[in-house]
Amino acid sequence: MEAILRAERLGWILWLVTLLVAGGAAFTPRLRSAGWRTQGPLFLVVALHPGSWMSARAGDCGRTLVAGSILVAALAPLVAGFLYWRSGRAANAAR
Repeated sequence: MEAILRAERLGWILWLVTLLVAGGAAFTPRLRSAGWRTQGPLFLVVALHPGSWMSARAGDCGRTLVAGSILVAALAPLVAGFLYWRSGRAANAAR
């Protein structure tokens, strides 16, 4: 039972970290100037994060939850960086 509670706690913590990364990236001036529609992948990463919807009470005591949460939490800064890079390219192309 302790492993299940630990997995659920880690899932929620990693979801919060993903939310903070996505929220912080969404409010940078460079991404805000690109518009809210271009930030859809950030919100998708937060919405699909297993820490917010997956239970650890299934057969593997939360191992899938922990692995999925780590994967998505590592993916969030990559998505934010890609959107930041793409918004800079679009601004340079408009000049």
